[in-house]
Amino acid sequence: MKTAFKIQILAGILIVALLVWWWWAANIAVEEYQIVHAVYLTNQDVLIDNGAVCYTREQLLRAVTSPGVLDQAGMNAFNLHEHGLIACMMSNYTVKEVVGRGDIGLIILKKSPTNGVSFTVVQGHSRFLQFNYSEAQ
Repeated sequence: MKTAFKIQILAGILIVALLVWWWWAANIAVEEYQIVHAVYLTNQDVLIDNGAVCYTREQLLRAVTSPGVLDQAGMNAFNLHEHGLIACMMSNYTVKEVVGRGDIGLIILKKSPTNGVSFTVVQGHSRFLQFNYSEAQ
């Protein structure tokens, strides 16, 4: 009888530990996005602004000075309306990684040694993303 009671206690502890781990993974753990495409062009006159995060094809077209640049960067191969794809473009920086939690995400950048424009497509949840320059120096 004592052995059966000990097994029940251990099973209960294991279930509670699994529930705590599941809650942590769902609510607290940082989600890392997958970078599916990255190109760095040495022409820096292609963006309207210093940086852009685009969730739709229309936003992508408004962010560049010429649609031909998107062909050069290989960006026309992606449909941003499907599969949680997000395009990021910025001058003189490359994307080191993209992480998110809850409704916010960070695009962690790395300073490029040469002048140019980085075009990156990441896959993950659509949420509010912002550039993080703190680790970029």
